[in-house]
Amino acid sequence: MCFRIEEGDVLALDFDGVLLDSIHECLLTAYNAHQSIQGGRRISGLGDMDPELLGDAGYLRNYIRHGVDYMHIFRILKGRSRPASQAAFDEILQQYSGDPAELMEAFYRERRHFFGRDMQGWFDANPLFPGVGEALKAFPRPESLKVISTKRRDFLLALIRHHGLPISEESVYTADGGISKEEIIESILKKEACAASAFHFIDDQADTVLRCAATGVKVYHARWGYCTEEQILTVERAGLPSLDLDTFIQGLQTAG
Repeated sequence: MCFRIEEGDVLALDFDGVLLDSIHECLLTAYNAHQSIQGGRRISGLGDMDPELLGDAGYLRNYIRHGVDYMHIFRILKGRSRPASQAAFDEILQQYSGDPAELMEAFYRERRHFFGRDMQGWFDANPLFPGVGEALKAFPRPESLKVISTKRRDFLLALIRHHGLPISEESVYTADGGISKEEIIESILKKEACAASAFHFIDDQADTVLRCAATGVKVYHARWGYCTEEQILTVERAGLPSLDLDTFIQGLQTAG
């Protein structure tokens, strides 16, 4: 399909799964955090993880919305379950009887430990998708770029600075405090007096794309991110466009 950003348009982007290929760092962080709770052995890299467990964890990544959901991946797999849809994954999360705050604290404690112990290694485990950095740095109107992410703001800003992306702190919005991405989109539309038809939002989480479509903005599913073929088909059946990485980069390069 054609993906075109005209002069005066706003381009809002999810971060992990659209710009950043973060699965290595997130799975490693979550595994070690889970092990810290269970009293198990930590690992120094994904190469130390059982290959079957790693494959199953990578598949379940397609269903998460927040970083802490990575913790549920290893909890689910320990119970020998393997949900095959977003609804099944969400139902397991809703049935969790433990303290979600404990999982969240363990995950972010482990991430802070990784970042503080080996900052360069942490950055190396969070690369951009191929060609994305160069295309964004050459984007003619960086002031029109926004990031809408569930990633915690401190880590998000550290990655933006590390990769040299032309996105200001004021243009970074985080949906990690009880506010949804669709609410953030609506607040930006109001604050900037932007017409919904001139606002583009790209996310790789299919359920998020479907929900954000209700705001009236132009939404796109990033199928180079973390998603299954069924999720891609679900978005397409809803009549919403999906993009491959080459089309996304070409759209950045030819923006008006």
